[in-house]
This record gives sequence, C-alpha cells and structure tokens, in this order.
Amino acid sequence: MISGRKKGQGTDRDSMQDRCVLCGKFTGIKKNVPIKERKYYVETAGQLCEECYIAVYGQTHNDNILDM
Repeated sequence: MISGRKKGQGTDRDSMQDRCVLCGKFTGIKKNVPIKERKYYVETAGQLCEECYIAVYGQTHNDNILDM
C-alpha cells in the first residue's frame, strides 16, 4: 500500500509532538502547549523527555514550582 509519505516521515500525530532536544524521542507534549504548562521544559534549552530530564537534573519534575 502506498501512503504518500516518505520513509521515516512519521504520522500526522507524531508531527504534532515535540521531540526531546537531547535524545530526539517524541515527548508526548503537543507543540501548541504553552511552555509554562509543560513538564520537563528547560528555558534556553527546550523540551526534554522525562528520562533525559532525570539524567541531567537527577530528580523528577517538581509540579509545585511557583511562578514569581
């Protein structure tokens, strides 16, 4: 079956997700989600997956961070 997509291009669902800036895996975070609402987003670096975030920062995301 011919789908009209180039090999390795992925699906429409995949193109709506951000990739981890370190490992390149899909993060499950939609590109249109504001950065203040994202888990594992690092300013000036970009979106990380949970595994890379923990590898870099040594802990899970803190949902209790207060915006100042």
